[in-house]
Amino acid sequence: MWGPSSNGFAASRRLVWGASVLAIGNLLAGQAAAQDTAPADPASDEIIVSGQRGALNEAIRAERNAETLKNVVTADDVGQFGDQNSAEALQRLPGITIERDEGEGRFVSIRGLPSSFTQVTVNGARVGTSDAGSSTVALDVIPSDLLGSIEVTKTYTADMDGDTIGGAVELKSLSAYDNNDDITAVRIEGSMGEYAKSLGPKASFSFARKFFDDTLGVALTGSYFKRFIEGDDLRNEGGFQSVTRDGETFLYPREVNQRFEVGNRERLGGTLNIEYRPSDDHEFYLRTQLTRLEDEDIRIQSLWQTERATNNEVQAITEGSARFIDVRLRNQTFFQPTTDRQFVITGGHRNTFGDITWSSQVDFSRSRWTQRDGVRGRFQIDDIGANVTYGRDSAFIEAFRDRTRPDPANLAAYRFQSLLFIEEERLDEIFTVRTDLRWDVSNDISFQTGVKLRQRDKSADKEEYNADPAIGGINVTLDQVAPLIQQPRFQTFGPFPALGASRELYLDARDQLLDVPGFFRADNSAASDFTLGEDVLAGYALGRFQLTNNFQVIAGVRVENTKFESTGFFLEADGEGNTIEETPVIPIFLGTAEREYTDVLPSLVLRWDVTPTLLVRASYGRGIARPDFE
Repeated sequence: MWGPSSNGFAASRRLVWGASVLAIGNLLAGQAAAQDTAPADPASDEIIVSGQRGALNEAIRAERNAETLKNVVTADDVGQFGDQNSAEALQRLPGITIERDEGEGRFVSIRGLPSSFTQVTVNGARVGTSDAGSSTVALDVIPSDLLGSIEVTKTYTADMDGDTIGGAVELKSLSAYDNNDDITAVRIEGSMGEYAKSLGPKASFSFARKFFDDTLGVALTGSYFKRFIEGDDLRNEGGFQSVTRDGETFLYPREVNQRFEVGNRERLGGTLNIEYRPSDDHEFYLRTQLTRLEDEDIRIQSLWQTERATNNEVQAITEGSARFIDVRLRNQTFFQPTTDRQFVITGGHRNTFGDITWSSQVDFSRSRWTQRDGVRGRFQIDDIGANVTYGRDSAFIEAFRDRTRPDPANLAAYRFQSLLFIEEERLDEIFTVRTDLRWDVSNDISFQTGVKLRQRDKSADKEEYNADPAIGGINVTLDQVAPLIQQPRFQTFGPFPALGASRELYLDARDQLLDVPGFFRADNSAASDFTLGEDVLAGYALGRFQLTNNFQVIAGVRVENTKFESTGFFLEADGEGNTIEETPVIPIFLGTAEREYTDVLPSLVLRWDVTPTLLVRASYGRGIARPDFE
């Protein structure tokens, strides 16, 4: 099979329909009517055309007026480019890089620092992570259509969490007070990948109204998107092996790994924002956001283990090709359906009494990732011959018949050799309550202080079963299962069972093996299991000083007390998961580990308005990086 060195998810074509079709229809109708009626009074009609300049100027004004170094993406910016999720909506900002997975942006990194150093909040609420071992927040679960704006803060001040080392990403849902007018918007799109030819629908709506003399604002948004995925991949994951012929040494891959992936991603989300503003000095709000990402991922994979061929079993080899016998071929299909859900609710107030402003917020977020009926089956044939042609970024490999070895064209020679079954759940819940007071002593001096309590509970629970189905009396060969119809891009890739037939076979075999000793893997099931609790109590003091008309100093200090506890298991095994000294790998429960520590975190920000078009900022801050969960 010829294949690229990286996956084939990159290219896509997007089709957009919507209000533009309606506008063209109205225009044509207007032209037809103009032939029969007199021209209207020019002063009676008004046409307003708006582009990107207004949104750009709005973002620039917000960035310039901000006290710290901040970048702003408005909802208009997001809509202009049609990004698939909130991570991709950030990729055009300076200093921002994103990590992609399955053709979509997933993680955000600020100024080259690890993505786990980036704090992500939704309407001020800290959100959890679906990752088991890292604190990195995946943003592909949040549709960009739900957002009113995105703010990225790159400097640290004392009123921010102490672990905001890389920066902070604040996702804000749509507010009825974002615009002077009411909002009713519907957007319909479609996307089609270069490989996957199925049309993926995308639709979203935004609704915002103000009631009771503009004292009550209600904003509602919704989004749906389904994208079909297809791509191929070629890897060498086992390193290289050497063989010497005629005094010359050649290297060849230990394993040629051919992959073909097919599936779809379905993203659904909605927000509700209710705000009560009886006056400019008083505000009360309740904001919710609910999102879900369904990922149906199927991987079809051929593993050619050429490392088994040594000495004379490497019949011929050059710099670009080799001929092997005693090759093991493993053809496997992995069904990995996962669901990533995120729920955020915030409630709070802001009240101003003369020179004093008091604000408080209570919020809760839950991130829940599950894998149900994750199953992989493998058919295997040993001791076959294979020809391999290598290139810089590709390889072509095909089996050949050797009279002394099994026939690779005989489906009955492929045995159902392995069944893997996985169920997993990861849960991350964060509860936060905070209150802040600000005293504007004068136009040039203000002081601010606050207290914040954040309680976090995270857990990971995995069950894994893995064994040869023969231990339960299940003996199946590939000729007994409906075959997968070969696609032109497969070439020598395969043979495989049909997707529907193989999934049915694997789940039926799972049900038969669940009660068979030796199917359940206690070591792998316990290796990823843990619970942790993290309570952070913080207080801060902050002062703003306008020393001259164009020079401002913001100085403060934050104190954070952290109480942490965790439970987990210890496994004694070598680096490849094998038992040591032929003893079974038994998970050992380690009990509960506890730790408490306090950090003092100062910060300083200087702002100098040199000219109306030139602004200079400098900052110093001390933060902390808590360890990853693993």
